Amino acid sequence: MKKYHRRRYILKDTSQPKYIFSYFILFCLGLFLFSIIFSFLSMGTTTITYFNNQIAVGHTPVVLIKNIMSSGWIIVTMGGLLLFIVSIIMTHRVAGPAYRIDKSLEKMLKGEFGFPIRLRTKDELKPIASKLEELSFVINSRDKDMKKASEDMNKLINSLQLDEDMKAILRKANKSIIKDIK
Repeated sequence: MKKYHRRRYILKDTSQPKYIFSYFILFCLGLFLFSIIFSFLSMGTTTITYFNNQIAVGHTPVVLIKNIMSSGWIIVTMGGLLLFIVSIIMTHRVAGPAYRIDKSLEKMLKGEFGFPIRLRTKDELKPIASKLEELSFVINSRDKDMKKASEDMNKLINSLQLDEDMKAILRKANKSIIKDIK
């Protein structure tokens, strides 16, 4: 059996991109909040810095904010990239199965039943996929039973000692009943 490999890492038709963006915004807000709290806690202190062969003395919050502004883009870029990769992996464990379940439901709406729903080992939503797969097999089994019952009914109609017009009416009624049940 061929092992399933992802073809797409970001699924556009799901909420995955929204969650990835939300995680990045939360990351940036966390950095900002950390900077504010650290500045507030160091408000009454003085800091000595050595940069480009110069010694400078200043209030710690001011020095901190200057350093954050000069190197903050590196932190945001590296942290954002790491967060992007982790959030793709984490959200794909939900978005991928949701996408697979959606495609399975589309197949079922087209009248295809009795197929497995394959998910990866670490995917979420396995209980839902399992129940949907079970439903697909139950519907497929009942559909086969109805077709068999219809065939048996047609054989019974053909074996009856009736004229052909009456047999045609009974076959049509049988076909109509099966169609209405579906």
